[in-house]
Amino acid sequence: MKTVKIVIILIALFVIIPGLGYFLWIVQKDSKLDLMIINKSVEKISKNEFRTLSWVLNYDKIVKGNSNSYDYEKDYFGYHPEPIYKDLYIQSFKLSDLSTFKEKYDGLIFLDNKGVENSKSTFSNSRFYGGFNQSDFLLLKEMSAANKLIIAEYNFFSDPTEDLVRFNTEQFIDVYSVLWEGKFMDNLNREKIGEELDPKWLDIYLEYTGYEWDFNGSGLVLINSKQSRILVIPSDMYMTKNYPSINTKSELAAFYGVKETVPYTGWFQIVYEGKNEVISSFDLNLNDAGKQMLMNSGLECTFPATIALSNPH
Repeated sequence: MKTVKIVIILIALFVIIPGLGYFLWIVQKDSKLDLMIINKSVEKISKNEFRTLSWVLNYDKIVKGNSNSYDYEKDYFGYHPEPIYKDLYIQSFKLSDLSTFKEKYDGLIFLDNKGVENSKSTFSNSRFYGGFNQSDFLLLKEMSAANKLIIAEYNFFSDPTEDLVRFNTEQFIDVYSVLWEGKFMDNLNREKIGEELDPKWLDIYLEYTGYEWDFNGSGLVLINSKQSRILVIPSDMYMTKNYPSINTKSELAAFYGVKETVPYTGWFQIVYEGKNEVISSFDLNLNDAGKQMLMNSGLECTFPATIALSNPH
């Protein structure tokens, strides 16, 4: 009798409950939302950041205007490591399409503009493709003028974006890059750091400081590509917590349904929010000596993580 009860419980846990959940998802009504998605950094389809976004869209039954689900392998503009058509690695758009796009799409998402290098030289002018360009800027203005939803990841106008395009974009959205980006590293050892950081930065560190790269343990690395500057902040000397964090004020956390504090170990870019509203902030969780190190380079240990734009101008 006891065995029968256990079997019934297992069936309920692994068959009935999941089956009920799937049935409720199936009968859930679709929501149509046509999104124009730009991703210029897809080195491998399996590592496409759109894969996560498409999962969320499909889970919430958000579909394209034609009622089809989003496909992370093809439903985006940008670089396609496996060409969607013969020899078509880059799906771009023409300026003449902009007026059509603002009518066709309900929103615009810049997933990753950092770019990729292609050894096959499939790009017209160089082996590198990426950055926020003039066409992207004009698209941004068109979609903004039409009051469409616009979402951009942290690096959407970082290098290799041209200085003039970055300047015009900063003035338009009132968000300003200070040209520094960084990441928390689990292991600063020179043998391990190459998995996260271009090895050229070890040489730049020597040139910048006069010291060889001789670090172990975890810590923060901040780089400024424009000025070829680098800061290394070992955890045991300068951090008050194990990891940096993203902090959201309690009332905003409740409104958006997120935790007030979460650890963060990914890449970040330091920006100034202008007159826009800061939803969440990065905190590098540094002690006084660490804060002073940043201040010596004109930086602070807290800066915006999520910004809600006011009306661009």
